[in-house]
Amino acid sequence: MILAEKLLPARVQRVHGANRVELDVDLGFGVHISRAFLLEGIDPKSIPEHLVSKAIHALVVLVGGKSVFICPEHTRSDARRASIYLNERIHGTPVGFVADVPRLPRPILDVATFFNWIAAQLFDVALVREVVHGKKSMVSEES
Repeated sequence: MILAEKLLPARVQRVHGANRVELDVDLGFGVHISRAFLLEGIDPKSIPEHLVSKAIHALVVLVGGKSVFICPEHTRSDARRASIYLNERIHGTPVGFVADVPRLPRPILDVATFFNWIAAQLFDVALVREVVHGKKSMVSEES
């Protein structure tokens, strides 16, 4: 179970790879840090080489510039791995949908779980846009 007390609010500044993002983390009391984190639960080695650019694009569409919650892994020596949850309006109930977090006003999306599902769909960005924007992509299926 996810506890709201363990989550830190952040904003995604940049996507550096299929499992690495730079975040502006709000530590409270007006203190912010900018730091790159590896997304816990995403293994970039499992992504076929010909799909890496599509994977990065899907992650950019999913979290780029958006509000997220971060739960850093303090048990690791590097402390640069984290579970990340999208804190934006989510359309539908996609894989990774977390509705029952006490003291949060709306459901959140487990980014790693959703990303791994999208990987099984060969990183179809139209599916990501559907969850993020609530409508089917305007890009034709042929492109």
